Amino acid sequence: MTSPANKNYNQRRRKLWQISSSYYCSIMGICLSRAKLQKLKRKKVFDLDSSLSDYHIHNRFSGLSGSKTPQSRTLHKELDTTYRAAVKKYAECRNPEEIISKWQQDFTEGSMAGAYWAIMTHPESDRSVIDRIYGDCHMKSFECFTAQRRENMLLGKYRDESINLKKVLEQQQAELAEEKRKRQAEGAEANRNLQKLKKYQLDNDRLKKLGDELSAKLASHTAYQQLDETRAALLQEQRQTALLTEQIDQLHARLNELENNRNRLEEQIFERDFEIQMLKEQGVEQQFPAAAEMAEEDFTGSPSCESCNGDCVCPMNNVLNGKTVLYVGGQRKMISRYKQVIEQSGGEFIYHDGGHESAKHMLPKLLTGADAVFCPIDCVSHDACKCVKKFCKKYQKPFVMMRSSGVSSLAKELETINHQIQ
Repeated sequence: MTSPANKNYNQRRRKLWQISSSYYCSIMGICLSRAKLQKLKRKKVFDLDSSLSDYHIHNRFSGLSGSKTPQSRTLHKELDTTYRAAVKKYAECRNPEEIISKWQQDFTEGSMAGAYWAIMTHPESDRSVIDRIYGDCHMKSFECFTAQRRENMLLGKYRDESINLKKVLEQQQAELAEEKRKRQAEGAEANRNLQKLKKYQLDNDRLKKLGDELSAKLASHTAYQQLDETRAALLQEQRQTALLTEQIDQLHARLNELENNRNRLEEQIFERDFEIQMLKEQGVEQQFPAAAEMAEEDFTGSPSCESCNGDCVCPMNNVLNGKTVLYVGGQRKMISRYKQVIEQSGGEFIYHDGGHESAKHMLPKLLTGADAVFCPIDCVSHDACKCVKKFCKKYQKPFVMMRSSGVSSLAKELETINHQIQ
């Protein structure tokens, strides 16, 4: 129920049609957003053409505010309903000084729309108060235009940088595709040579068997002529065996060379993948720095498992089954979150920052005691990443190279690597 004091205040407030017509444009522009204009346009009381632009609706509402009509009463009621809290707040003001004090606070905080309507209709707002708030909003509009122009310039700059980064990325991808094609060709050649090697080994075994048979016949043969012929045949077979052995040695050497080339190409491809990912991350952070900050905090605000009383069903519970997980790199401020995810998944957490502060010579020792290794490529040194990859490949340890150092990426990869470390 409305108190007598509030009822008296509401009766003393100015109505929309009682305000000077020179302020109607500013009231409509500051207090009614474009979405609100479109919503009001559909009311039957205004009888407006649905094709009118926002500007023409603004002009029509400004023109309808000057006299007491059903249209102006509807506008006044809509503004009072929208800014009920602000009207109530300014009802406490008893003189122009108190009104100006509250206005300065709202203007600084950016809560101008409701305050503007409440002051325009306040019975204690004299001409000096209204001119003050009108002037503040008028100059604020120029600041908005200047800021918009500056943002447009920056947007154009970021767009050009994005195009350049896209060109670099396409070039890197083309080079990577060519490297993959060469590696596939050399791999096919290696397979063909391996098949030849197997055939030569079979021939070599056959020749050795034949030589043993000839030696047995030679031992029991009594005719000198047959003995000479047998010796000649044996010598011929031995020469062929020596030739095949030499060819086998050459094929072994070639196979080792191809294996070395393949390892080198895999190393180059890994480096290209790393560079491409860094270019992508750099492009996103430069074009949309606010989005990058939000992505970094995507998991920080999520509910913690610390409030769990044991009755909930956790999909990550005991996934690791006591296994030790080494996390290399990442963000130092997120270490406690990494540890929480690993331990809640039933594992033991060990950490190395990739050489920023932790000694690099400690990394092999930590790798030896780990059952699985996680490494985010967006937040780790190149040397540390290469060392981890080489070690895990040598000792056949599960290794996950994540594209992001966020906690959500770690939780997702834990599910995919579960079967490799059981």
